[in-house]
Amino acid sequence: MVCSVSKDECLGVDSSKPNPRDIPTTLRHLSIMVDDPLVLSKVPRLKNLHTLVLWIHGHDRRWAVMVNKVLKGFKNLRVLKLESSATCKHRSLNAIGDLKHLRYLHLDKIVDTTPLTKSVYKLYHLQTMIVLCLDPSTKRIGEGMKSLINLRHLILPSVAIPTIAKIGKLTSLQELDKFHVREGNGCKIGELKHLRELRGELHIKNLENVRSCEDAREAELHNKEHLRTLVLQWDTNSSSTSEVAANIIDGLRPHFCLADLKIIGYSGACPPCWLETRYLAMLESITLSNCEELELLPPLEELPFLKFLSLENMRALRQVGHPFPRRNMVTSFGRLEVLKFRNIQMLARWSGVEDGQWFPCLKILKIEHCSRLMALPPLPHSLERLEIYDVGLTTLPRLWQCQNNDCESSSPSNLRLLKIQSCRNLTSLDGGLLQHTDHFMAVEELFIQQCKALVHLPVEGFQKLISLRSLQIRKCPRLQRRNAPHDDFFLPLSVRTISMMDCGEMDASLPGAMQHLASLSMLVGTHSFTAFPSAEVFRRLKVLHNLSIVRCTELTSFGGLH
Repeated sequence: MVCSVSKDECLGVDSSKPNPRDIPTTLRHLSIMVDDPLVLSKVPRLKNLHTLVLWIHGHDRRWAVMVNKVLKGFKNLRVLKLESSATCKHRSLNAIGDLKHLRYLHLDKIVDTTPLTKSVYKLYHLQTMIVLCLDPSTKRIGEGMKSLINLRHLILPSVAIPTIAKIGKLTSLQELDKFHVREGNGCKIGELKHLRELRGELHIKNLENVRSCEDAREAELHNKEHLRTLVLQWDTNSSSTSEVAANIIDGLRPHFCLADLKIIGYSGACPPCWLETRYLAMLESITLSNCEELELLPPLEELPFLKFLSLENMRALRQVGHPFPRRNMVTSFGRLEVLKFRNIQMLARWSGVEDGQWFPCLKILKIEHCSRLMALPPLPHSLERLEIYDVGLTTLPRLWQCQNNDCESSSPSNLRLLKIQSCRNLTSLDGGLLQHTDHFMAVEELFIQQCKALVHLPVEGFQKLISLRSLQIRKCPRLQRRNAPHDDFFLPLSVRTISMMDCGEMDASLPGAMQHLASLSMLVGTHSFTAFPSAEVFRRLKVLHNLSIVRCTELTSFGGLH
């Protein structure tokens, strides 16, 4: 019915099908799929046409000629999309420049062999330009781009964006994913000054080419009220001194409504002045990466809406939290949900909150390569994922409400994944989180790997983890069995996957651990496996489909494995 009602204004034509429909001259919106360029010669002049979507199949050299001829009959076109089934190279589509009323231009897999033909620069009313392919010979976008003063959306291949000179003339531009600061005229950071309509994300690269705080201020980032994400990046090989970098970043103060901030490669020893206060009170996400000289963090715990915090490759950072906290500060990072630390080798302590609750809403905590960090603050019941890799912990952190080993009144934890790897100082899982396994009934995945000093697992084993589906214990060669050698290592009935390799005395517990696991589908064991269980045990393992015993030099019997 809709097609019937709109047949004189909207039409889709597929020339590959038999008896394609005739094209009425009253059309306003046309989509046409063709595999023969001569078919375009049959398209009549459509004076009222506002939208043309042309799908091209094949590599015929006549395409550009025929498309140019057709476009000359569409003087009132507002929307033009040319798309090819495969990347096609054509000589200049000059007729595009005659479409004076064009607002939207989209070229997909259509490569103009002339670098963004000059005819495009005549489209003064153009608001959106999407060119997904450029000829490899295109080294630089011409200055003619500055004439497109009504352009709001510009999508080009990433290699082309940095070559646009005097982009600051495009004062209506709303999207600019990346801006590369260069020293040439028309490429300095001051080009951002009048781009006040920018929104979404802005990634400013090569900040080492900014010479002074005054130059940085010319960008007027504080006037970009629609920006939600700002990325400030220095090159990793930058020779910029700590003092110069600190002055420059102070001049890059963003709008106070910014939600997401990323600082990469900053070489200053102090954080920017606008992070020291609550000026950016609306921040929800902060990433600091490769800020290798930064010694202290600003008071990020005071940001009321912060949900995501990631610190990575910060070799000078020694502590998290303010050494002189405000009086009566009991809760920090009140809304933080994701916290990630990576490669902060000098980090040794958390400061500012002793028995208080650091992050009551935390869901994900991931700490990697922080070998001097000996302890973590108490963790909340909201935590769902805890991943610790190469951290100097001597014991696991405890739940916040478990004061003085008393967890009787504590509510169950939401923890679903616990991953502990390469913690060389960790000797026992008795204390901390797993001291009271009955509070961790939601745990589904448990990984313990390469903890070579680990001797003891929880006293009660893992049998109270009634949701446990996957258990991996690998390369923990000093693990001991607490009970007599003939006692079994019981696991909850929910377990589906077991992988135990090079786990000291615990390897011998593997056959006994299988006896009650009717849901077990995958089993991986190592050389200490001496005999398979009885036929009675295997009869219970009705869903077992993967069995792997590696380097089984001690194996003496296949038992009930028929």
